[in-house]
Amino acid sequence: AHAAANTRIPLETEDADMKHCKVGCKGDDGRNLKTSKLSRHCRHCDKCVHLFDHHCPWLNNCVGSGNYRYFVTVVSSTLFFTIIQLGLSLYMVRNYFDGSVSDDFRALVTRVLYLPHEAYIALVILYCVVLLPVVCLIFQLFHFHLTIMRLQTTTYDFMIDTSNNYANKRKDEKRKAAASKGKQRAKSPVPKGGQKAGG
Repeated sequence: AHAAANTRIPLETEDADMKHCKVGCKGDDGRNLKTSKLSRHCRHCDKCVHLFDHHCPWLNNCVGSGNYRYFVTVVSSTLFFTIIQLGLSLYMVRNYFDGSVSDDFRALVTRVLYLPHEAYIALVILYCVVLLPVVCLIFQLFHFHLTIMRLQTTTYDFMIDTSNNYANKRKDEKRKAAASKGKQRAKSPVPKGGQKAGG
């Protein structure tokens, strides 16, 4: 899986499109490896990844140009199956309480799972409670990657740009606050030397 993410441009590529890894990826000759200018070094995998998106802790692998489509497929299929699980669980809970579940099914649950059917439906309700935020988080992740695909950027570049924009905004706010204080001081009357209050 690492090999899919770490797509490297051949060494015969023009030098203008290449750069040496500054972190320490070594080639066969012991020198710093030449990689694409669009690559980033992943400190978790200690590899240069072409069009580096992010390092996924759940997959324990880097996501880049070589495996990004597979990553999106994993996220979308996970979202699809968790929605199905949540829907079926809610359907079971609704049928249980409106009387649609037969006594034979309740007896089957007790016989197979060695649990009273009340305990079984309590576990199903608990599963729904746990699964609902999971579905929301996976949907948020899926929507985020749809957004960055539409913007034609990567998670890494998006986070860097967001961080830089926030830092620039903070600097502008501090600059405006300092300028406002300077104007207030300029407008404040300066008491003349030797003049007493009320005199």
